[in-house]
Amino acid sequence: MKLLFLSDLHLGSPIFESEAEIINLLSKDYDQIYIIGDLLDVWEDDLASVVSDNMSIINRIHTLDNVIIIKGNHDPSLVELEGVFPKKNVYYQHELGIGDKKCIVAHGDEFDDLIRKYSWLAKFSWPINWLFERVGINLKGFFRKLFYSVSAKRKKKYYNDLVLNMEEKFVDCYKDEYDYMIVGHTHFPKITKGNDFTYINSGDWIHNKSYVEFVDGEFKLTEL
Repeated sequence: MKLLFLSDLHLGSPIFESEAEIINLLSKDYDQIYIIGDLLDVWEDDLASVVSDNMSIINRIHTLDNVIIIKGNHDPSLVELEGVFPKKNVYYQHELGIGDKKCIVAHGDEFDDLIRKYSWLAKFSWPINWLFERVGINLKGFFRKLFYSVSAKRKKKYYNDLVLNMEEKFVDCYKDEYDYMIVGHTHFPKITKGNDFTYINSGDWIHNKSYVEFVDGEFKLTEL
């Protein structure tokens, strides 16, 4: 069994520059491909423009019969996603079996308090980020690194509460039922193994250009 997991392409973002890499990856021989949310970024632009500007990747997905799409918080509604990809299975989350192990695949934003409770704040700040990204400045990435650095030095929990605590909530919710938990959303690629679970984040294609493969019975994280 050979599986591919990738997430957070954010098609529509002005700093997405990975079209060739994505098409090449989608052209490889996989039994199943999972796109784990934030495929089409309608926070950046309207759906019609996102689709028309990214037809090369969208058409490539159309040609494949082994793609499962998970909805992310930057994606349009589930119905609209199904409209763009009418022949694909589109879910909020999906479970699968890998040998005798159970796996859940989800975007992960359901445990992000900033998005779930304060989505208005995230969307309010989006125009500022939109302007910076169009002149080549990754404002979100800068603040992520800044918060991490400051919190690590001062041993504060702000950064952990923003990201890592969200991961812990996801694991706590699903670890008793699933052996593997595969998500995106945070843009922090990682494979973390606990005593009775494995947490996998496939990262993103804006800042890390990362993906996860399951090959020869093992999960492998790759960053380009």
